[in-house]
Amino acid sequence: MTRVRRFLFALLALGLPWFASEARAGCDTIVTLNPTSHWVWITIYDLGKTQHLDYGWVGPHNLRAWRAGNYLCGSFYHVRYEVKNGTGTAQPTSDPGNLFDTSIQINPQLILSDVLGLLKSLGDVISCVVPGAEAGCIEEWGIGEIAGQSVFGGLGSDSNNSVVCIKPNGNGFYLENSGNCALRPAPVAPRKPPPGPAYTFQPGSRVVGIGMNTRNWFFNIAKNGAAIQDNNVYDAGRFYTDNPGIATFPDPHKGQIKGVKKGKTTAHWDYQGKRQASAAIEVN
Repeated sequence: MTRVRRFLFALLALGLPWFASEARAGCDTIVTLNPTSHWVWITIYDLGKTQHLDYGWVGPHNLRAWRAGNYLCGSFYHVRYEVKNGTGTAQPTSDPGNLFDTSIQINPQLILSDVLGLLKSLGDVISCVVPGAEAGCIEEWGIGEIAGQSVFGGLGSDSNNSVVCIKPNGNGFYLENSGNCALRPAPVAPRKPPPGPAYTFQPGSRVVGIGMNTRNWFFNIAKNGAAIQDNNVYDAGRFYTDNPGIATFPDPHKGQIKGVKKGKTTAHWDYQGKRQASAAIEVN
């Protein structure tokens, strides 16, 4: 069960009639989201801030749709968030005083936004954003069971710039206004660790005779193309072949080859617990 569906069910359980209403709200609806653990008093003004078009509470980890202002596409409005000192489930009966006060000018436009995508993002919105208040906020919310698909309409803004989100900014908050402001940013792919060193045999293959030849029947190991000169590395590694009946390394810590009988086999070098390099050996 997804967190967002549980969140939607919780909204229905609280009896928010607007949330179960028909989807296509268009520019006549302004949506405010409050993912903090504090009560927020919302006031929506006209362009000149001379009229209060809408106002009221939005509870912690909640959201609200506003329509009383007869909002129009292309018009400008101011949305004010007064983040209050009050927390908990009970709506304040008196003004508990402001923790923060901020506002934003918006201009709804009838450009269809991805309402479904916004709803799917709400599982992240209900996480507390007030610094130091994150622990237990989802448990405090009391999320219930799954809601039906029909609720995916009621949040409803078919218009761009009709959704306002409050987000943390140091010790305060700032407002963001867009159809996607509640969407979780795309996850940043973890950085891949830099590739380890590439080990190779030098030369890449050997043709040897039967017996030993200290001069020509010998392998070195190269690290990133440069021959390793440190004997400690060779002492920590191990040379061997697939078929020691054809060719072998009498000393597994040295690259000196001994041909046993005619045939072909493959030489390997292990280091730091795994095979690092291989090369072909032909005995003739």
